[in-house]
Amino acid sequence: MPVQGTTLVRAFATLTADADADITDGETVVIAGLTYTFEAGTLDGIDDVPHVTGFAANMAALVKAINVTGTVGTDYYTGSVKNLYCHAVLTSSGVVTIYSRNAGVVGNLLTITIGTSAIVLSDDSSGKLDTGAGHLDLAINKLQSDAQLNSDTLAFLAAMEIDPDL
Repeated sequence: MPVQGTTLVRAFATLTADADADITDGETVVIAGLTYTFEAGTLDGIDDVPHVTGFAANMAALVKAINVTGTVGTDYYTGSVKNLYCHAVLTSSGVVTIYSRNAGVVGNLLTITIGTSAIVLSDDSSGKLDTGAGHLDLAINKLQSDAQLNSDTLAFLAAMEIDPDL
């Protein structure tokens, strides 16, 4: 049985819409220290997000800019790099979940600052990612204390699996 407190859980936060409002051109969202700016027209700066019509489409564009996926020059600025501290998932139309790349309580330190238009941080997390749990040092100690690889240890390792593409 795994030692209590060794389960590593990623911190996360959810971004949603504020009623029927839409994201405005020039709107900013700061996630883990990177400022993403919605820009109509040509993307001309690092972490620019293409501003399009409709809240859901803008949120999908934000996910592509954070993860640097899609088409360079269209979905994100040429010099952009993926956010090293978190990744984004479009969980439903217009709803984005931001996950810490690092499991455990350390992810709870990542901040999110929303601009002035339609995006709201729907979790009660005081402007930070939330619900991260566990400590990496305890998880490593657990692995080192096991004398052999058994089903409990393998189950513990499987729970810690990290997707290298995140």
